[in-house]
Amino acid sequence: MAFKLIAITPELTLPDETWRIASLIDAGFDAVHLRKPHCGEEEMRGYVDALPAGIADRLAMHYFPDVAAEKGIGGVHLNKRSPRVPEGWKGAVSRSCHSLEEVAESSALDYVFLSPVFDSISKQGYASHFSEEQLRGRVGARVMALGGVTAGKIPWLADVGFGGCAFLGYLFGVGAEEFCRRVELIVEQRNKKNIRICCNS
Repeated sequence: MAFKLIAITPELTLPDETWRIASLIDAGFDAVHLRKPHCGEEEMRGYVDALPAGIADRLAMHYFPDVAAEKGIGGVHLNKRSPRVPEGWKGAVSRSCHSLEEVAESSALDYVFLSPVFDSISKQGYASHFSEEQLRGRVGARVMALGGVTAGKIPWLADVGFGGCAFLGYLFGVGAEEFCRRVELIVEQRNKKNIRICCNS
């Protein structure tokens, strides 16, 4: 199974965000999570409608499971505000975890985010509380590293045993030119080492 690349949108929509999402999918990212806690349901429908056609199955929805079902979104992300999946849901289901105990409790889900693995880029003062010793052998194919992840950290994450990683501030906190450069670096880091992980991990 290949090491997965996921992006998470910022809470506040950027002027070029639609282009960035399309660029990430074109570059080979496995999924883009749509995280808009300040949007209303109708606003979220409009946001999804503005995205390019044909990418819905590579998106995951936070907070609005009914919009996800209606628009054919590929995944839903559970949280306290939105703890349920839509009736008859057949897509992916994920959640965020902040401890290895929470990861273990979420074994029925398709994948989880574990954070912060490194000091957060987008949340000032949100420091990592995991050591390599704690993580090695206790994460696996369905655990995605989140928090402070950069392109250069991908080989280490794969070596420790993560199934993939997720980016927020590293990609959405910079201008368009730097965004493009970083997307290239991320994909290059995954591909040049042909990083693969054990399906049973």
